Amino acid sequence: MDHHSAHDRAAAYKAARRAVAREHHPDIGGDPTRYMAELAAVDRRFSVLPSAPINAASAPTVFRASSMPSTLRSLPKQIARIRKRVTRRNYFEI
Repeated sequence: MDHHSAHDRAAAYKAARRAVAREHHPDIGGDPTRYMAELAAVDRRFSVLPSAPINAASAPTVFRASSMPSTLRSLPKQIARIRKRVTRRNYFEI
């Protein structure tokens, strides 16, 4: 296999995985099980062997809803915006 065909195959594999992510990724409202199944199908189509997890840290990611309310998740950004708006004075008014 020459360099160009390997590069083209890698590009096609990457494009196929991105297409699956655009359509089925849980962050954009897709079903997590369908997303994982579609990625596995792409891997099979391109003859990519899944790597075996060595320990729990390298096991496949389980997608779940965050237990933290969205208002708390966005709080640091809100604080940063408020701090930018507040003008600080380096002197005291007498």
